[in-house]
Amino acid sequence: MAFAALAMAGAMLGAFLLIYFAGKWLLIAIFGGEYGASWLPLIMLTAAQLVNGCFGVGWVLLTMSGGERALSRSFLISVPVSVAIAVVLVPALGAVGAAWAAIAGAIVQNLIVWTAVRRIHAIDCSVFGALALSRGASAGER
Repeated sequence: MAFAALAMAGAMLGAFLLIYFAGKWLLIAIFGGEYGASWLPLIMLTAAQLVNGCFGVGWVLLTMSGGERALSRSFLISVPVSVAIAVVLVPALGAVGAAWAAIAGAIVQNLIVWTAVRRIHAIDCSVFGALALSRGASAGER
């Protein structure tokens, strides 16, 4: 699972870098100049997906192994946090405020799921788990 997170994070990092460096140009070229300002919210939403990728698919493990309550708790907490942040930031920042809310929601949800997977299954399903495993393998541990 940890190496799946590493693959997911790598793919999302590639998407993030593509959108960061070429996204504004692509938005303008494809949709027109009036869409150039949508680049910042797009890059921020991509960052939220990068957060998801870094934490991996612990939600799948919870779904398939009796961790539905922990998974439900992650939604019951992260969605209101995201909505509350959106209510505060969207009037002042528009789409950028909504993107900040999405990033915050992703962080909260993934931290709850990651913690639950560590507590229930004693594994680290994130990129940090993959890095720890690779360090252990390179040190001859396993």
